Amino acid sequence: MKRAVLLLAFLSCAARTGFSQGQVSFNNNGIVAGNPDWILVHNVDGSPLIGTNWLAQLYYGAQGSPESSLIPASSSPVSFRLPTTMLPGTWFSGGTRTLMGFVCVFVNLQVKVWDSALFPTYETAFSAGGITGKSIIFDYFACSTACCGGPPAWALMTNFRGFTLRDPSAPLLSVVLSRSGNQFVLSWPTNAIGFALQSSSSLSPNATWADFTNAPVTVGEEYFMTNTVSAAGQFYRLKK
Repeated sequence: MKRAVLLLAFLSCAARTGFSQGQVSFNNNGIVAGNPDWILVHNVDGSPLIGTNWLAQLYYGAQGSPESSLIPASSSPVSFRLPTTMLPGTWFSGGTRTLMGFVCVFVNLQVKVWDSALFPTYETAFSAGGITGKSIIFDYFACSTACCGGPPAWALMTNFRGFTLRDPSAPLLSVVLSRSGNQFVLSWPTNAIGFALQSSSSLSPNATWADFTNAPVTVGEEYFMTNTVSAAGQFYRLKK
């Protein structure tokens, strides 16, 4: 009897940890009636993304964890709809994705997109400076029939928001001012290969641009450089 009790206790614990799993319906079509623009994925020119060479992959992890710790779902990525579709910017129904180790708890989800005709994975596309895109990380309650009821609506990614692909050949240099003191932060994507951060006191045709000698700090997929606001005006650019 004691052995049976211990075995049942072990199985109960295992079911709540490594063997537990939630589910999510991996599809941005049908999250909101009418497929509004804010849930679509857009190409770099702002048009809704189409074509089966573009793939969407789901990543997941514990709530509050950094993006670097999210892992791809084990199921294959899914392709976007053909140019003839009435629902551009959405992908073919991806079916159910299993979230191993998470059930009846909140998790982080993220969708990443790349061109599979050029690169096998999002990571290789990003590292090589290819056109990629990703959603903001969003919360999702890792559903099971026990805690969410049942299909069809219980597993939808209701917090998903669409996004626009980014072309690293024309990287954006972002500036964030500090809320205290006289510091500001410059940031740009790490897949902007071959670009150097430069500054100048003038925008005239004969302006002298100087490279930053300090190495930027890398956090996730962004470079960050902290600088001090000076009395004299300064201009900044990325130069290749």
